[in-house]
Amino acid sequence: MARHLESILWLWAATLSRRSAKGWEVADLVAQGLSYDAAATRLGISQSAVSQRAAAAGLVEEQRARELAEATLACFLEETP
Repeated sequence: MARHLESILWLWAATLSRRSAKGWEVADLVAQGLSYDAAATRLGISQSAVSQRAAAAGLVEEQRARELAEATLACFLEETP
């Protein structure tokens, strides 16, 4: 189980390490709770451009990795005496 968790964290880190500065701008705004439309307005770009940046930045992949890491860690902690 520990190796699975380590693998998840490595893959998550790889996703984040490939993120561009523009991708981080979008990711940070979305993490603050802004919609893609609101992020577009804040950045002065189209909603389509925000969607493209979010896809290139791996926002969905990051969220899935986070959820998987949390679930795996919870299972690991339940197994640990």
